Amino acid sequence: MQPGDKVKFLNENLEGIITRIIDDKTFGVEISDGFEIPVLKNEIVVTGQNKLVEDVQHKVEDKSNVKFQDPGLFVLLEQHVGTYYQIKILNHFEHEIIFAIYKEKDKVYKLLTKGQLLSGKALSLEQLDFTMPEKWATFHFYIIPLMGQSSLLPLVAQYKFSYRAKDLLHYTEENGRRRYSIKLLQKQVEPDLDITDLVKDFDAGLKQKEATIALERPQVEVDLHLHKIVENTNDISPESAIDIQFREFENNFDKAISLGYDKITFIHGVGNGTLKYMIRKHLSQNKSIKSFRDAQKEKFGYGATEVFLK
Repeated sequence: MQPGDKVKFLNENLEGIITRIIDDKTFGVEISDGFEIPVLKNEIVVTGQNKLVEDVQHKVEDKSNVKFQDPGLFVLLEQHVGTYYQIKILNHFEHEIIFAIYKEKDKVYKLLTKGQLLSGKALSLEQLDFTMPEKWATFHFYIIPLMGQSSLLPLVAQYKFSYRAKDLLHYTEENGRRRYSIKLLQKQVEPDLDITDLVKDFDAGLKQKEATIALERPQVEVDLHLHKIVENTNDISPESAIDIQFREFENNFDKAISLGYDKITFIHGVGNGTLKYMIRKHLSQNKSIKSFRDAQKEKFGYGATEVFLK
């Protein structure tokens, strides 16, 4: 049994898809209503092959229906099974491109794939588990545009994608599945560039990244009440409010993990319990935490969750 396998429950009239391995005896299974529940291994039987291997081959598909204001190279993260997302590269230029894609992991670079991609087409790369962003690789894209006749030879453009929590604040939804769209920034690869210039650029970029991270450190106590997140709460429906609050939780939670926090507290209030349920469901699926519990009642009442990180 592995994530993506279709399963049937032995003691109940239910079917689902394995979304993750919780431990040696327990799996997370997504049932028909979209919820994931923990199930013992001996309570289910496999009825279908692993869906996660469907996109192992780098499949090209038409994405001309996905529209953005600006042309460019986009990364799409599309929900596939449970917490697993398919990463795709979308050619949103008006012209065809030649590409080479390298995967960087632990400072080792591997050529993932190469070829040509027509305008409006997307190329599947691999699966990513949203519960373990710390294990995501960095992808480097080298692109040459094929623009037909021109007075200048086209230069190779370089793009990079790696996990950043702020890139995943907004998403669209189609058929109950999420899609994140991230436009990649271009760095032109100049011919005959001196290596000292590359080192200077790298050092400057590293310092800028460290400064950015320092500015983005979340508070150890994050208040998720709507009026603390947005200035004007008028005309925000209850459904939209929950979505805004949960995205704020996800953003601060991911930052806390990335920055090595030991503990962070989320003040979600009591309300009807929906936000608390969504937060605790997310926490129960994440392997980067030790535990979570009700925060100090004398200080927060019953409306806060204290999270201990590994």
